[in-house]
Amino acid sequence: MTEREVELLAERYAGAEVQAILDGVRRHAGELAEVAAVLAGRFLLLAGNGGSMAQAQHLAAEMSVGLTAQRRTPYAAHVLGSSPPTVTAAVNDLGGELIFAQEARPLLARPDTALIALSTSGRSPNVLRVAEVARELARPIVALTGRADVPLAALADHVVPVATWADSPKASTASIQVGHLAAIHLLVALIEREIEPKS
Repeated sequence: MTEREVELLAERYAGAEVQAILDGVRRHAGELAEVAAVLAGRFLLLAGNGGSMAQAQHLAAEMSVGLTAQRRTPYAAHVLGSSPPTVTAAVNDLGGELIFAQEARPLLARPDTALIALSTSGRSPNVLRVAEVARELARPIVALTGRADVPLAALADHVVPVATWADSPKASTASIQVGHLAAIHLLVALIEREIEPKS
């Protein structure tokens, strides 16, 4: 690999587009604080596919353990689709579009539940189905997407469209995922402040 090829890859995965998205997340911290106020103290259901599911698991871990070494009470979060037997049974019996919705319905019946749906495209059918269930049951929905003009955003009460915030409508999936990770860390820190404010 040439030095130029390395430079091109570095620009693609850690260059101006990523910086613009991170700047967008920082500029919209006030909106994330509003989201944190809605989510604080709720049982969080998380849904996403592929890299978005990995980020959902990361968010659940941060909710359980916290961002800092300071001990605190764990907060309740569950990643939909994290049980292989549940996923394979749902796919086999119901089809892929319903894997999250089937698992989520009884959990969303709890009045203290909220859904965080992660989808870089905002068009994942199984994420849309679980958001429709949450909407039907009048539970708060937070969507982490790339753009604001996608079907998932239309179902959500609060949208974190990191590419739209950065004025980068054609941002890559990788850049959107970096933005989602930054938003996740900021959101958890804001939830911690909501629940356990510093004196």
